[in-house]
Amino acid sequence: MTVVILDTNALPHGHYNERVLNDLIEVASRGAKIVIPEVVVWEWAEHARLAQESLAEVMKHHRVDETLVARPPLPEIPDIEELVTRIESVLRGRATIWSPPAGVWRDALMQQVLQIGAGERKAGTKTGAADAVVLACVEDQVYTAEGAAVLLTKDDRLRAACKARCEDALVANGVGQLLPQLNAFEPAEEDLVVRAMEDLPLFLNEEIADRGQAMAFDDLGVEFQSGTARLAGDTSPRMSAILLSHVDIAEIHAFSIARDDTNRYGLAELRIFGDISMVIVEQLQIAPVQYAPAPEVVPLSMAHIDVTVAIRWNHNWQLEGIEPTGVAVVSIPDEDELDDEDVPEFRATALGFPGRTGRSAKLSSSGG
Repeated sequence: MTVVILDTNALPHGHYNERVLNDLIEVASRGAKIVIPEVVVWEWAEHARLAQESLAEVMKHHRVDETLVARPPLPEIPDIEELVTRIESVLRGRATIWSPPAGVWRDALMQQVLQIGAGERKAGTKTGAADAVVLACVEDQVYTAEGAAVLLTKDDRLRAACKARCEDALVANGVGQLLPQLNAFEPAEEDLVVRAMEDLPLFLNEEIADRGQAMAFDDLGVEFQSGTARLAGDTSPRMSAILLSHVDIAEIHAFSIARDDTNRYGLAELRIFGDISMVIVEQLQIAPVQYAPAPEVVPLSMAHIDVTVAIRWNHNWQLEGIEPTGVAVVSIPDEDELDDEDVPEFRATALGFPGRTGRSAKLSSSGG
């Protein structure tokens, strides 16, 4: 999951701004997590109170006589802790407020007092503890994030410190720079493979529950193989089809990242273990020139499916879809293979790239 960490200056002039926050959430889109260090909420509350106090001070010195214009009432000066509570309330369900452990607070205060790390002087006053907490939050999120971790701040010094301290983190100076950063990010292939093997069983089982099939195997066909014998799925008079009712394990045997103009893909050799059956439709002759289908479901308890696929992710590297890119091979082990401890070779091959598969691929190849 992509994580976007907000500094105080991620929002205009360091003030909480609902419209900009909504724009940010929309850009980050589904699958992203917004994380806000607790100290940032405090600073937004302080800035809001200071703004109200400044307005009240200006209005106290309003010079127009009340006989000409009624004096406007002085603005409310809210309690600072009440402001913190209000901000936390409006963020609930939309962002995660990160509360650092005691050791982080101690280190942040030490940096400010000793003027090391994030510590600096502004107009003769020591500062930097808040920046130190923000950087600690970035480090924590980089360590746990499955996708990109992006610090959003208009503070040039803080962005530079983040690049130096958190090499794996990305930085952006505003909402407009966030999406290009997310689009440019590409996780390590090994990490994507591990995540895909974890996510695919759940995803495919949800597809089975919602759509009746894990993926459109029939678009490019199914073959059955046992030992050295291979049988296509459209033999006559017996027509075979694959029935995958539950996925237990999804293994990836080869993997590479690919892109087109709008999507990012993982091209993979996928091996599926689960509840696999073969549907045999026997055409029984009921008259000299008339046949009637007689389907039979045959469980294949030891079988697995080999199929080349394109796994599709959104810009937050969240799984969005999967489609076959070649003929699926249902491998039914014979006695020799059952006794063999070696991993069976992968038996499926790719026929096309996403967008060239399915019926469109068949029509294209037949028309060429």
